[in-house]
Amino acid sequence: MLKRASRVDLYYLGYLRTAATFDQGRGRELRHSWRARVWKTSNAIDYNFEAVIQTGRVANATIRAWTIASDTGYRIETAAARPRLGLRANVTSGDRDRQDDRLGTFNPLFPRGGGS
Repeated sequence: MLKRASRVDLYYLGYLRTAATFDQGRGRELRHSWRARVWKTSNAIDYNFEAVIQTGRVANATIRAWTIASDTGYRIETAAARPRLGLRANVTSGDRDRQDDRLGTFNPLFPRGGGS
């Protein structure tokens, strides 16, 4: 029987783009992503929670963006093929005022494509 304690993953990722374009302006984007992830896998129950906060600057605007993602599941061990019932919930910040000097748009940096 597989039993594991929760695991924690922390990281920082710096990102520099010399020609970024947002409603607040066009210019150099320096973005700092701070991530925390907690996950667990066992026979029946698994979960994965992740939060990312982004800070930095783009053109003359200050970056303050974030995202929270979750994936929780229950595997029916007694059923044929052991199906998994799951629930995913994700929320991401956006920019509230295109005229101010704060950028709230979350940049996923390197998103995975839907095709492969």
